[in-house]
Amino acid sequence: MPATRFVLLAGADDLRICGHLAEARWSSSMRIAYLTGIRQLELCEVAAPEKPSDGVLVRMDRVGVCGSDVHYYLHGRIGNQVVEYPATVGHECSGTVLQVSPAVTHLRPGDRVAIDPAIVCGHCDQCRAGRVNTCRNIQFMGVPGQAPGAAVDYYVLPAENCFRLPDSLSLDIGALAEPLSIGLYAMQLGQVGQRSKLAVLGTGPIGLSVLLCAAAAGAQCCYATDLIDRRLEVARRCGAHWTGNPRSEDVVEVILA
Repeated sequence: MPATRFVLLAGADDLRICGHLAEARWSSSMRIAYLTGIRQLELCEVAAPEKPSDGVLVRMDRVGVCGSDVHYYLHGRIGNQVVEYPATVGHECSGTVLQVSPAVTHLRPGDRVAIDPAIVCGHCDQCRAGRVNTCRNIQFMGVPGQAPGAAVDYYVLPAENCFRLPDSLSLDIGALAEPLSIGLYAMQLGQVGQRSKLAVLGTGPIGLSVLLCAAAAGAQCCYATDLIDRRLEVARRCGAHWTGNPRSEDVVEVILA
């Protein structure tokens, strides 16, 4: 098996899990990162998925860590979503196509793909109406009780969940497509354009995605607030014109002035 590196850095207020599953080829076994308890992550070897009779076999090359993954790691739950151990996490991901089933015509082995983690049925009333994001049978990768997470060597996915990356985009960027899409959708809902002024309250990955999209749209002024100063430094690099910490100033007064 090729080498895998998982690095866990747990600080006072954050956790980072960096996984790089590089240069892997399909074999009969694979590595999988299991949550086995609160603050417990184990790298195990299990049987690899069968070569696909339907869909696409993808080698997972990049897996990001969402805030939800951190909650599952630190607390074992988010609200009523309770982890049943062992469990896999990860839904911000990209990879390389290794094999495709005969019915798949738009992808081929070697293609690098960004992955939509929402696996839908395609048959319910919501799917038939084009609202696949509200599929009544949705299986979201890495959510307790739904589809397995992406922190694995190999994953068999529906072909419609795999989007080929152009040569100009890296696998790192491909893994960020999922959180970036949330920021883009927020921009569309808010009808943000060149004359827009907006405030982003919280500059985690989703807030930063909103700032990046706002900057690309030419927004006139972007305010950003957070309780953590180092996040505000990143927000400024992502396009915020003004940043503030509500622990040290009245940010509402400044923004509304």
